[in-house]
Amino acid sequence: MTIPITHAEQTAGPRLLQANAAVGFLPVQDLQAFTAMAAAICQSQAAFVSFIDAGSQHCTTLVNGQNVETPLANSLFGLSLQDPLRVLVVENIQADTRTAQVNKLAGFPPVGFYASVPLPTAAGEVWGILTVMDARPKTLLAAQLTALQALGEQICAKVDLQQQVEQLQGQAQSLQQANEQLDAYAAMISHDLKAPLQNMTGLIQNLQEHHANLEPTARHLIHLVQDSAQRLLQMVTGVLEYSKVTELTPQLSSSFHLGQMVTEVVDLLSPPDNITINYANNLPQITTSRAALQQIFLNLFSNAIQYNDKSQGIIDVHFKEHPHRYEFTVEDNGRGIPVTHQKRIFRVFQTFRKSRTENVGTGIGLSTVKKLVEKLGGEVEISSEPGVGSKFSFSIQKKLFSVN
Repeated sequence: MTIPITHAEQTAGPRLLQANAAVGFLPVQDLQAFTAMAAAICQSQAAFVSFIDAGSQHCTTLVNGQNVETPLANSLFGLSLQDPLRVLVVENIQADTRTAQVNKLAGFPPVGFYASVPLPTAAGEVWGILTVMDARPKTLLAAQLTALQALGEQICAKVDLQQQVEQLQGQAQSLQQANEQLDAYAAMISHDLKAPLQNMTGLIQNLQEHHANLEPTARHLIHLVQDSAQRLLQMVTGVLEYSKVTELTPQLSSSFHLGQMVTEVVDLLSPPDNITINYANNLPQITTSRAALQQIFLNLFSNAIQYNDKSQGIIDVHFKEHPHRYEFTVEDNGRGIPVTHQKRIFRVFQTFRKSRTENVGTGIGLSTVKKLVEKLGGEVEISSEPGVGSKFSFSIQKKLFSVN
């Protein structure tokens, strides 16, 4: 008796998978679980999953802890593949004419009853066979056949899913390697460009100091060259710093006092007298990457200071601790950012300026913040109103890395 299989992807005729990679996607514990289910469904003595090798025309089956190789020719396995679109059921091996010329299965228990379900890939290539055997002839109910077929589909789905996971992991690894190579290349290029630009700005400054009697047009042109060189130097320095973001997220974190770290950032920036940075005196001890969090605050504070247009600039820092994450907010009363620009300010080299002549940053600081926050297992958001100010909120996972 044969039962049609409902695999929509399959086409008529046996198509065997040439290189059977499915073996690596079904570990022994999964094989044992699936075969135990198949035996229970059919109330049979044994069940197996056999892996087909189209190249050698053999199939390999785990029997009592040992791999048994069986030729496909003149075997029950070969009979199973004659019509890979159907479930094969041989109720009585001795009485069935289809098995008259079939060799006995060496290494297997005595077979009086045999049922098999071909196991194809999503592309329809058969990589294996789910078989159920019993020493005595028997008849399966329609419900048992349906359940056996469904189990075969689950096995195929398991293998397909594992293959997809491995492919995604390989792609993720390739992308990570590509990003690391790009970071290294950016660092190399930036380093090589930085020295000539520094020499250029130095020569321009020397020219201004020792040739002050130049005509106004020449002085203006030299000033434009100096501004352009300084701007380019800032961008190159920014790219060099951005390429080193990965170095700021070590695999070992440390436990430190948050308030002390914020104080160090403020002292490092030395904000103008009209800028006040407020934060609580009782900020707690936290555990994360200190260097990464310090760079995040350094960039956010610098951004808030640079774009504050008020006579008295205020920057407020807020902190909340949750069971699995830390939440931070840096809020200022600066000039704010229009809604139309808020989505792109975290992109590299994206800045917001009111006019073409306005001196702005490199557009790397906030993109660095986003990259660091994501590396710490969190996300960053902005809410801003022009003329009122901006609020940057970000969260990071607690103890994302091993504690130092």
